[in-house]
Amino acid sequence: MASILIGGAIHDHEHPGVNNVFLVDTSDELAVRYNDISVLENHHVASSFKLLKNKELDIFQEMDKDDFKSIRKKMIGLVLATDMSKHFSELGKYKPRIAAPDFDPT
Repeated sequence: MASILIGGAIHDHEHPGVNNVFLVDTSDELAVRYNDISVLENHHVASSFKLLKNKELDIFQEMDKDDFKSIRKKMIGLVLATDMSKHFSELGKYKPRIAAPDFDPT
């Protein structure tokens, strides 16, 4: 649950107010850094974790190493999943499962 809350809080950290397409088309430094792939989403999560390296801000400093790895992995996945250019292909993976006669939402 913490990964969802914190992931939601950081999902637009340092957003420049333009989209990924603009950054890639203009060869922005962020697009170059993240190889034109989920540029903003990669930046949001990477810059947030960089900020959390500051001991005064590190909310994970007392966390067990394995727990931290787990929550970090979940947060990265959650933030990267906000890349709308991948939304419909991801959604397409779930539609057949939901439409299946044996689908059980529980």
